[in-house]
Amino acid sequence: MSNENHINRRGVLMVPLMTAFLPLLSSSPIMAQTTHRKIILDVDTGVDDAAAILIANIAPSIELLGITTVNGNTNIYNATRNSLFIKHKFSINAPVIKGADKPINGIYVEDKKFHGKDGLGDAYDMSATNVSIPNITAHDFILKTVNDNPGDVTIVSVGPSTNLALAIQKDPSFVKNVHSVVIMGGAAGFNGQMGNVSPVAEFNIFTDPEASDIVMAADWPLTMVGLDVTYSAPTYDSYFDELIKSAGEAGQFLKNINQYYINSYEKDRGVRASNQHDSMALMYLLHPEIFTTRRGKIKVSTESVFSRGQTIFCPENHSFASQEGWLERPVHQACATVNSDAFLNLFRRYINMYKNKEI
Repeated sequence: MSNENHINRRGVLMVPLMTAFLPLLSSSPIMAQTTHRKIILDVDTGVDDAAAILIANIAPSIELLGITTVNGNTNIYNATRNSLFIKHKFSINAPVIKGADKPINGIYVEDKKFHGKDGLGDAYDMSATNVSIPNITAHDFILKTVNDNPGDVTIVSVGPSTNLALAIQKDPSFVKNVHSVVIMGGAAGFNGQMGNVSPVAEFNIFTDPEASDIVMAADWPLTMVGLDVTYSAPTYDSYFDELIKSAGEAGQFLKNINQYYINSYEKDRGVRASNQHDSMALMYLLHPEIFTTRRGKIKVSTESVFSRGQTIFCPENHSFASQEGWLERPVHQACATVNSDAFLNLFRRYINMYKNKEI
């Protein structure tokens, strides 16, 4: 991983060379992982969450401790049932725990536009899914798991931040026990990206901006993986066709659920493709070397109807960073660029690991 603010002269020469070789490296067997990660994956299980769940389950360096659900792409019942459907279909051991059914301000938001009525692209009959779940709320599960494993748990949040904010509100001290947090959401304005539900707001942040601002204000190691990078690696029909050939049923599953997503993108944006936003956040955890990041302070707008949900990124060395209102905010990271070829190759390699797994 390289930080754009701190590249020496040798780095200036090496980064283009390394970037040129990354697609080749990531098309070979999965690069060796030296760090074993215990993670909680916080999801609002729509189409792109599904792929993130599959990768979190199969990645050799990840120990998936739990899948917590939240209202977002679809309602909380669907998000939980969809997660359980994937758990049963792919023999995932991690428990699924039901979370918040609405944002902390109580204003319900749901996205049926890109994920279908059921949240998984209306591709499967899930009526027979066993929906039994542990008798614990998602934020209590997060608190207990982190506090029982101080310094060892990374939270990867790829939906609205409601569960994390509720955990902070109940026990602010748990923040110090979290190893790190990776958030899929927002945009810092790199590469011209700002919003997808308004000119300045990304969906996950917009769905619960109050919760997002609580999470961004917490003093824990946090990386924001926003639209700045997640729009960089579109997945086309041809990509999924190749994935079926290489990954078998897992590839077919992703092809099936992405059809609604792809059709919606084509109708709404004139591009026949989908984006694997949530897997991008997980890939940052697995392979930070394919990303560049910038350090800064992040606020979320919660007031003006026009700016609500905007993530405002202030570089740590900017004069405003030391002024009132910004001074007390912690410094986080935001992903600025990604090697899109490397991401797509790695995504394929992880899903291919299901080829010889009984499904």
